[in-house]
Amino acid sequence: MRLGPVDLGTRIVTVQRRHRLIAAVTGAADGRLVVSAFQPLDARAIRMLTGCGVKPAPDGTVCLRPNNWEYTLDASAGMGQVYAADRGETYLSYWEFGIGVSANGDTLPDWRCYRDAVPWPASLLAAQIAVHAAHGGLG
Repeated sequence: MRLGPVDLGTRIVTVQRRHRLIAAVTGAADGRLVVSAFQPLDARAIRMLTGCGVKPAPDGTVCLRPNNWEYTLDASAGMGQVYAADRGETYLSYWEFGIGVSANGDTLPDWRCYRDAVPWPASLLAAQIAVHAAHGGLG
């Protein structure tokens, strides 16, 4: 997993909570993840991101998927994400045409407003993950 800028106008998976953009993930050319954060991450968001960014098996696969990006796409499609959203918890969401554009091409103004969101510095995201890990959150 790399921490850096994500183009919110392209195919992405987002971490969302209560109708807010928390973080965005895209796939790098090699299948690894690139992550940007826009809001403070809760423990669930950190577990999701680090879970999707696990080290691949020696053959390059991740949980029987070709790479981390394909694994993240699958994770975003599970019904557990819908249930988490309904409970007001952090969840993953897939945006085929970038944030704010539905699968049928309609613009969703409540989400489209995030297109120009400015990500936090990668160092701040790294610090959040490190603090979580230091306090036993990733074990």
